[in-house]
Amino acid sequence: MRSRVLKVLLVLVVVTGAVLTGVLVGVRERAAPAQDGPVVGVAARAVTSLDRDREAARRVLAEWDRRRAAAWAAGDLVALRDLYVDGSAAGERDAERLAAWQERGLRVEEIAIQVLEFELVSRTSEQIVIEVTDRIVGGEAVGSGQRIALPHSQAERHRVTLVLVKGEWRVS
Repeated sequence: MRSRVLKVLLVLVVVTGAVLTGVLVGVRERAAPAQDGPVVGVAARAVTSLDRDREAARRVLAEWDRRRAAAWAAGDLVALRDLYVDGSAAGERDAERLAAWQERGLRVEEIAIQVLEFELVSRTSEQIVIEVTDRIVGGEAVGSGQRIALPHSQAERHRVTLVLVKGEWRVS
């Protein structure tokens, strides 16, 4: 019986940390103290590890977004392209958009991204895959003595793969 409970708990750890927490609370209430101690200890460490990986991935994305906003504000196509791996379709689209603003004589400053949903799909020491729903909620087009507030964008879901290249995270 105890072996069966362990298998169920391990499957739940893989599925989601939030669900696991709820299951552990239920198991703790029903199980004898001698039986739930080791199970809760192992599962709690797994949840903590998953939480750390998720938060580390969120920090990587937030830093990447900050560097992207800085490249946009500076109108720096080279810095913007350096945020992406060579040949990235997303990188090419981003560079084309920045170039279009520049052709109009405008810079885009203070871009603010609102992350509505964030899911860590996988993480290794050299690659992070996330599913994120986000939208632009701030920014201004600046140039020719004008400051025009950008409208909020619609929320969009993206699968983002970040790879570590020469010590920096880049979107592929």
